[in-house]
Amino acid sequence: MAPLRILVVDDNADIRVLVSFALSRDPTFVLVGEAENGESALAFVAQHRPDVVVMDLMMPLVGGLAATREIKRESPSTKVLVLTSLNDDETISAAFVNGADFFLDKRDIATRLVPAIRAAMRAA
Repeated sequence: MAPLRILVVDDNADIRVLVSFALSRDPTFVLVGEAENGESALAFVAQHRPDVVVMDLMMPLVGGLAATREIKRESPSTKVLVLTSLNDDETISAAFVNGADFFLDKRDIATRLVPAIRAAMRAA
C-alpha cells in the first residue's frame, strides 16, 4: 500500500516542524509539502492532490475555514484534519460545516495526530 501523502498548513513554522516530526515516525505517511497560509495550500492541493491536509484555522491571506471549504469543493477525496488551538463549540462546528473530516487540538499533536489521521482515512 502506498504511503498517505500529507500536506501541513500552518502559519507557525514551529508547528509545521512539530507536525512533520510526529508524521515522520510513521512509515505509512509521507510529508509532500508545507504551506504557511490557505492561499498556498489551495495552490498546492490543486497541483498535487494530497490524501490528507493538516489545516490550521487562523492564518493570513486565506484562513483555514475558507481553505477547507475550497479544498473539499475542488478535491473531495482529500481529507482535511483541522488542527487548531481554538477548541470552542462554535469553532468545532464551523470546521465541520466547512468540510473538515476531523478536528484536533494543537496540544494533542504528539499523542493524537497519527490516530486522528488514521480515523479520518477510515471514515472514507
